[in-house]
Amino acid sequence: MHVKKRYDENSDIAEIEIHDINTKDIYKPSPKILDIHQPKHRKLLKAIPSDIHILLPIREGNDFIVMRLGWTTLQKTNLDSNDVEGRMYSNVLPFHYNLLKDYCKKAVTTKKTIKLRLYYYRNNRIQSIVHTTILEDNGKLYIVEDYSSEKEKNKPRIKEDKDSRKLELIEYFSQTGSYYKYKNKYTWTSGIYNIINRTPEIDDQYYNIVFNLVVDEDQHKVEKLLNNLGPESPHIEEIIKIKTKTGNIKYLDSHVYVKFDENNEIISKTGFFKDISHELTEKNRSMDYLINGFIKNSKLALLIEPFNSKYSFSEGFYEILELDKQHDYKNNWKHIIENIEEKEIVQKINGIQHGKINKLNETFTYYPNKSKENKKIIELSLESFYINNEIHHLGFLIDITKDIEKSKQLEYAKRQSIIIKEVHHRIKQFPNIE
Repeated sequence: MHVKKRYDENSDIAEIEIHDINTKDIYKPSPKILDIHQPKHRKLLKAIPSDIHILLPIREGNDFIVMRLGWTTLQKTNLDSNDVEGRMYSNVLPFHYNLLKDYCKKAVTTKKTIKLRLYYYRNNRIQSIVHTTILEDNGKLYIVEDYSSEKEKNKPRIKEDKDSRKLELIEYFSQTGSYYKYKNKYTWTSGIYNIINRTPEIDDQYYNIVFNLVVDEDQHKVEKLLNNLGPESPHIEEIIKIKTKTGNIKYLDSHVYVKFDENNEIISKTGFFKDISHELTEKNRSMDYLINGFIKNSKLALLIEPFNSKYSFSEGFYEILELDKQHDYKNNWKHIIENIEEKEIVQKINGIQHGKINKLNETFTYYPNKSKENKKIIELSLESFYINNEIHHLGFLIDITKDIEKSKQLEYAKRQSIIIKEVHHRIKQFPNIE
């Protein structure tokens, strides 16, 4: 089990991801320290669809006494109200206390209403979303939780007009789809559901249903699509790899656009996705064997578009240069070239990157992490070419350190052999020397 917290400044809502929670860790038996009088409107509270928890703040809001626990939570945890009421919140429900204690104290001390969105995951797949409101009133703390009902999730879609149906057909045949995000809520076109192979659900408006399916090795691309947008760069594109709930692997050409107001505040986000899995499969099928050979090779790296952020480096690239896989080296080679000893090689790399030269075949000395104690000899072959007036790069990166060392050893052994033979030859010219 692990928890991830983040804060969405645009919607002023804290979001919390709870992964693989163990229900056995939620409740801990603890002694009762206060007799609780039943709320006057207990029957009414029970009839309300929302889960309403009532806590009594103690210790200046650092802890609470449970006065009431919502019925949905009681049922999910298989508890009776008598098991929790009158107990210390931190003792009887330690998981929820640790999850919400900071927000609860803030609501008590500031008298402000706190809004949260809780995402519950199981095996990296979202199971439920709980919209939570925390507020203080008349000396008590109220936690209101809203769950989406199964009826809402399975509600039939509204009949679409002719234009909507036409758009749906266009997206279907072009294998495209898009979303629009406004005031922190998503609107998805039907083409998206065709791409990810599932039907719409009511919770889809609260999270990015495409990015939620991205495989681990492409998560850094998602971070870039979400966090690197700004007034100077309102559009970013990436090719991402997703795994649908049915287990299908797909490649999506992804574009995210952002609109800003006069104060550079985000107004809306739009995303466009095109399924290019078939295109990539057809183009790369004949090269699969070749490319797969580079994926796990730690001494040889295939460089496909090393200056283009749409492509990824192979494992060998990071192994050879001893780099952090999480860092974005596509747009900034400074962390690489500053470790190269030969400055003329650095100038040539900059030259091919900016189109000043079109071919590079060099061997250079490389010091990982600027450490002079760890020296490597690297061979770099890189060539640029044009397709449709666009520049592209292809090449290889090879670690030849051990080959050089072996060559030096052989050269040394060869020289020693020559010296021994020469000495032996001279000795034979003087057979009578004792």
